[in-house]
Parts: sequence; C-alpha cells; structure tokens
Amino acid sequence: MPQYQPECVLNVKAELGECPIWCPDEQRLYWIDIQQKHFNRFDPASGTNERWTLPQMPGSYVLNEGGGVTIAMQDGFYRFDPGGGLGSLKKTVDAPYDTSRLRFNDGRTDRAGRYWLGSMQIDMIAH
Repeated sequence: MPQYQPECVLNVKAELGECPIWCPDEQRLYWIDIQQKHFNRFDPASGTNERWTLPQMPGSYVLNEGGGVTIAMQDGFYRFDPGGGLGSLKKTVDAPYDTSRLRFNDGRTDRAGRYWLGSMQIDMIAH
C-alpha cells in the first residue's frame, strides 16, 4: 500500500471551514468559513484562494448547473456568481423561520438536483 504524506496547501486558519466542493470544470475547490462569513474558491494549480465576505453567515451552498452558486445564508437563499463579485449576490427565497434565532446549516443536492438542508440555532456556536 502506498504511503501518503499530508501537506498544508492553504494556511488560512479558518474559524469554521466547511462544505468543500470540488468543481471539475474549473479545477477549483469551493468552501466556506461560516463564522467569518467567507465564501472561498481555491485554485491548487496556482495556490491562490479567492475570498468574498458575505453579509451573513453561510450554512451551505451548491454549484449551479451552468455556473454560479446558490448559497443558503441566515435569512434565505442567494444566487452568486464569483466572476461578478459581491455585486452579483441576489436573494431569491426568504428563510421559512425566525432569522433572529435560526440559520441554515449543512446541505447538499440529491441525485435529482434538489437542494436539501437543515437549520440550527444561531447561539449553538460561540461567536
């Protein structure tokens, strides 16, 4: 069996880094830092990481067919085109809960492309 040696390729010291998704078309890794409200795109070929500071905590996101992403933030769903920067961030659906107490959390798409996700109390994680 081959021996593998882990190596740090991105030393960003994220506070709560989650939801890594590899985009085969772009050859980049998308990920979020929930507590810092950051949406990231890492290019392993160049070693660069692009980061956008969102207006609210993201819980999860999905890559959209045809480009861009849908991000589930505290108060609803947003479409975002990283190529267009934060000016492209547009709310599409309101959250169906009290946004002063809850936020969206983990989520993924199923085989049919439906976005499934949960919610959690905001104060469950120390700020």
